[in-house]
Formats: sequence, structure tokens, C-alpha cells
Amino acid sequence: MGALSSSIVAAFLTVGLLAIAASLIALYVRPKWMRAGLMAAYAVAMATNMATPGAFLREAAYHLVAVVTLWYGVKCIARFNALGYFLLAATIVLVPAAIELLEQPNPYLHASGYAVVACAVALLASPLVKWRTLQPARPL
Repeated sequence: MGALSSSIVAAFLTVGLLAIAASLIALYVRPKWMRAGLMAAYAVAMATNMATPGAFLREAAYHLVAVVTLWYGVKCIARFNALGYFLLAATIVLVPAAIELLEQPNPYLHASGYAVVACAVALLASPLVKWRTLQPARPL
């Protein structure tokens, strides 16, 4: 259950930082080529494994995929909605924790991994279920 509590704490911190960064980028960086260059510069700056050029490029590519996924999530899924940011951040933290737990040979840790996956699915499904069960407003 430590993975769940740490994901919630990290989600709230990430929500604030992601909202600030995305809104500033959307406001001040208009051309798409500048946004692409900013994402590439971020990916290169975050790559720390300089053992070999291949390892550096692999880590930079990983960070580039992560930042493009985040940007797509912010622009197309969350659309500057606080709940969307929270769900995106919680999912980003829960998925690696679930993968790490599911890779363990211990049955208890393996079951905990399935519990984390179930919580992630429930967390993502709750807004969808609520949205599908809402009744349309009746005109007066």
C-alpha cells in the first residue's frame, strides 16, 4: 500500500508542476517547431547516462517519449482539467510501481502488484463511470 500512498503524494506535486509548465508553454511557445525543440532539449538535458553514446541516446529517447506522452495527455485528454491532471500523474506513478511488484517472484508482492493494477484501473474508470451514469439536464 506504500505504492498507493506515494502515488497520491507524487500526483499532487506533479499536478501542480505539470499545470504550471503546460500553461506557460501553451501561452508563450506558440510555433510547433519551437515546442518540438523545447521537448528535444528537455530530453537531452534529462539524460544522465553518459557511459556510451547508445545508452545516452536510449535514455534521451525515453525522456522524449515520456514528455511527448505527457504533452499529448495534457493537450488532448486532460485539457487543463484538475481531475485529468491528477489521473494522469497518479497513473504515471502507479504503472512503474505495479510493474516492479509484478516482476517479483514472491507471491505476496505479486498479489500486491495486482492490487496496484486494480486500484489504477478503478481510479481511471471512476470518472468514466460517473460520466456515463449522469442524467442529462431536463429543460424547464
